[in-house]
Amino acid sequence: MLHKTKHGVRVVDPINDNPGEILDELAESTATHHSDEVFRFSITEKLRTTVQEQVRKHQFSIMSATKRSEYSLVKYKLNQLKYLSELVGQDYIKQI
Repeated sequence: MLHKTKHGVRVVDPINDNPGEILDELAESTATHHSDEVFRFSITEKLRTTVQEQVRKHQFSIMSATKRSEYSLVKYKLNQLKYLSELVGQDYIKQI
């Protein structure tokens, strides 16, 4: 990462920059082979709270649907939880 940014960091202005120049610059650059070392997932506290609230809603829906034997709804809600877990990659969701 240091090697790639030693000549400066590219800041993209979607309004004023020329997309062709940006694409040319990207095409000429070397590929990142270990993206997990360069990019990190981050989540704000507000978004974390929102996700936790959504997880709680799904959890309540699953418990209620189980009591009513609505297993198709249980499956649907579990699939939503799985998707949410994959989307944000948070371990606490997988534990549910």
